[in-house]
Amino acid sequence: MKYAFNTWAYSSFPAWLPSYPLDEAIRRKDCLDQIASHADEKGITIVVEPTAAATNLIETADDAMELMRSVARDNVKVMFDTLHALYRNEIPADYVRAMREDLVHIHLSDSDRVIPGEGRVDWIGLMRALNEVRV
Repeated sequence: MKYAFNTWAYSSFPAWLPSYPLDEAIRRKDCLDQIASHADEKGITIVVEPTAAATNLIETADDAMELMRSVARDNVKVMFDTLHALYRNEIPADYVRAMREDLVHIHLSDSDRVIPGEGRVDWIGLMRALNEVRV
């Protein structure tokens, strides 16, 4: 069973403000570490999702990978949503290549959540990237 770790919960902390970046990063890591410890006892994998449109805490693939690595637990992995990559004008296939073997879940949608193929996602490029990293 997999659960998405939603960074939105952290937005209620005053530390999300740009004036407290170190405190916010420490708090984020500590919270995830505690959640992952409890989840590990139950065989649950926690996934960190960059959500550029919803928060300023974890916006990019690199942000998600950095948080995942900072916790250093086998049951913490990453995911992404093609829409959030597009929101940042980034290429979803690049997220696959950045996350590689730590990518365990993807939300697939096209720009503005239209039917796949009617928006801006390069679906062929995305599928090639997934095949390259064998996800």
